[in-house]
Amino acid sequence: MIFSTLADGTRIPVIGLGSYLVQKPNEVGESIKSAIQAGYRHFDFAQAYQNQTQVGDVLKDIFKSGKVKREELFLTSKVIQQPSPSKRCITRAVGNSPITSTYFENTYEMYPMTSDGKIRLDPNPAPVIEIWTEMEKAKDAGLVKHIGVSNFN
Repeated sequence: MIFSTLADGTRIPVIGLGSYLVQKPNEVGESIKSAIQAGYRHFDFAQAYQNQTQVGDVLKDIFKSGKVKREELFLTSKVIQQPSPSKRCITRAVGNSPITSTYFENTYEMYPMTSDGKIRLDPNPAPVIEIWTEMEKAKDAGLVKHIGVSNFN
């Protein structure tokens, strides 16, 4: 496995598996199991993919089997803007995630889009800043080790 080293010394596997468009429970499970067997240790998930429960179930089974330990994985999650306060968005995505009961190595604020699928073209950065502030709090609380943005091009 090839790794990159982040500024704080954290090592991140450069090859990972994403779960975008993998909706069927058996497909999610089989793809994760196959990836772990092939040596993958970096996995990328998001609220918007709507498969976090299935992913969490598969990972729990894998941890229980002893094939890999939680500490061996680098788990990334992404949050989207919600019409409700951003704290709920972060708590739901990280603190109460069905994927992990401990922490995520990385959480991104996923493109400036609302939960109803509308891209925010509004030049007002308040929602982005609000979510970023809550992500900083999640990091301070130990729910996530690194934070960033995704698809803000």
